[in-house]
Amino acid sequence: MHPIINPWFFYWISVADGIKDFFMILAIVLTASSIVVFIAVMNDDFSKKSYILLLIGCIICWLLFIFIPSKATLTQMLIAKNFTYENIELTKKQGKELIDYIVTITKEEEEKDED
Repeated sequence: MHPIINPWFFYWISVADGIKDFFMILAIVLTASSIVVFIAVMNDDFSKKSYILLLIGCIICWLLFIFIPSKATLTQMLIAKNFTYENIELTKKQGKELIDYIVTITKEEEEKDED
């Protein structure tokens, strides 16, 4: 029996959620650092080059945080990918076959009980 959804997807969804959290924390720290360095640059304590590099890192972290989908979004995308008309029709067909099989087994059991 083959699973419809590979179980590894759920692992990678969890990893992606952790990466998103990491970039959120990193972005907050870099934003706070940027503010401190900006104040220092205004007082000529640091070079403007270090401030620009810190600001670029901050922007990259915020963009990664924004564009890495959350666990809920990844799960919804996975469900949407596998929720097709073909799968619905197959489920209806297999459901009908299962009900017919249960009815047949039940009738056979009733006939055995009567004998």
